[in-house]
Amino acid sequence: MSFTAKIGRITGNPTADDATTIAESLVNAQHEIIARIAQLNPEMLESMSSVEEVANNTYQSAVDINTIILNVTRHDSTNNLTRSCSPTERKFEHQVTDTGSIYYAPKTSPVYLIKEGKVTIYPEPTGTEKANITKVEPGAVNDGAETVANMPSSIIPLLLHIAARDVLIQRLGKLSTTLPTDLDDTTVFDALADFDDSLGITTALPSIHADYQDAVDKAQALIDDVSGIGGDVNTDGSGTDIYSAQKWLIDEDPEMLSGTIATASQELQRASAVLSGYQAELSKYQAEVSKESAEAGQALQEYQANLGKKIQLFTTLIGKLNTDYQWLQNQLGIVQSKINELWALIGIPRQDSVAKELGGGVAK
Repeated sequence: MSFTAKIGRITGNPTADDATTIAESLVNAQHEIIARIAQLNPEMLESMSSVEEVANNTYQSAVDINTIILNVTRHDSTNNLTRSCSPTERKFEHQVTDTGSIYYAPKTSPVYLIKEGKVTIYPEPTGTEKANITKVEPGAVNDGAETVANMPSSIIPLLLHIAARDVLIQRLGKLSTTLPTDLDDTTVFDALADFDDSLGITTALPSIHADYQDAVDKAQALIDDVSGIGGDVNTDGSGTDIYSAQKWLIDEDPEMLSGTIATASQELQRASAVLSGYQAELSKYQAEVSKESAEAGQALQEYQANLGKKIQLFTTLIGKLNTDYQWLQNQLGIVQSKINELWALIGIPRQDSVAKELGGGVAK
């Protein structure tokens, strides 16, 4: 198996775990473990340490976050002894090399300080007087072999649960990115265009020709209002030479009355012809409106059906996401409880050491 596979068992869905997050979490878990063990059970730090040999200060041993320097030694070739270096402060950096200073550090009493995130030793180590730095820091992770450099196997379960906790937190945060932004979210649902409520009518609404009103007006004027007829005038321009049917009724001139009425009838026939043409165009327009309305009604029904389907899918998705969220929350609580239990076990040796100091303990 591998660390990734075991973390997948804890998180419940290995395929949902992000490989980069797992790798980062395994390193971050080491930082957390080192910092906590330094508080709970510092005796364990020796079993997590590594030794780095340096022959000068050109290559300085880097001090990363939560790196703990346990010990620094420097060889004294004159007396053939390995001497422990005492920690000193950065502000004394120049004094430790000044033979006239009370802070001067000879090779019989070497010192070290942290300079720009690195360990610097005085007197500077040489090829014949090398220094050894014992420190605790995150080690290289071999996922497939399930090992971590300088990490005791007894701490691996704690490491995995802390990493799994961070993976669960990452997955919880990722849930928000899977929520659809609206019902037209094509990454979640089938594409659904907004309903087009416009009708595709290409024929313009017809208007009745002006001849219709002209004919009707003239027919009316021929019957009772000759002043509105217009048209021909006397050759001398003295006025109209047309009279209404009412005039001929008064004059009792049946011949002129009949002719005037016949003329009015012709105007009405002209109006009727214009109206028939208009009604034909209107019927065509109404037929096209009816056709487009029927098509729009069918499109609306399809849109409503698709919209109902999408709303149902949307509701189903939200329900699933809520279920996933609740499961991740519950699993996160379980993992945190397990981490607390494992931390309690790590604290036992320290408690036993205190007990031994008091004359008791598990192993006297």
